Amino acid sequence: MMSSQIVREFMESGKSKTYPVIDMHTHLGLYQGIYFPNPSPEDMVRTMDRCGVKMAVSSSHAALIDSRENIKMVDIVKRYPDRFRAYWVINPNYPEDIEEGIRQFSKAEGFVGFKFLSDYHKYPVTSPRYEPALKYADEYGLIVLLHTWGYSSYDSPTLVEKIAVRYPNAVFLMGHSGYGEWEEAIRVAQDNSNVYLELTAAYAVNGVIE
Repeated sequence: MMSSQIVREFMESGKSKTYPVIDMHTHLGLYQGIYFPNPSPEDMVRTMDRCGVKMAVSSSHAALIDSRENIKMVDIVKRYPDRFRAYWVINPNYPEDIEEGIRQFSKAEGFVGFKFLSDYHKYPVTSPRYEPALKYADEYGLIVLLHTWGYSSYDSPTLVEKIAVRYPNAVFLMGHSGYGEWEEAIRVAQDNSNVYLELTAAYAVNGVIE
């Protein structure tokens, strides 16, 4: 095991310089009800340096509630082009804003795709309200980061598979790996080449993923 260069570097310094991390699921800014000790981009960069994270792909916490806040990520990416990329949050509760949001997204540098928070916004990922963003992601091969929870009626692994099949050129990143419905999430990723598992809050206890 210690013959691995990655393991040696982590054992010696707590991070790997040879293979730094690109964190695909992060958030910037304060959020009600959750304690974030390092909410600013400057704070995050210091934490990233300490942990060996080369780049973070972030969505704005404020944009999870108010989609107009997405535009603030443009400035952050411009200020830290080597450290941040961004997702544009799609909120289906405001369908009148989605087309304009996609237009702004298309002109913004440093955005890699869209963020869906379906179980919070209370629209399933299969809802027609997501179609403009999904069609755009499919056309341009963009990433869609989805909050996913096992057995959810909004974003379960089974629902993710439905849109993955429908939009084969988009890349779907299952945030939290369908938490609680592990085997089905793994199957969906194995059966669909455009679906990947993301391990935030996927904990292994006594060898069992929880």
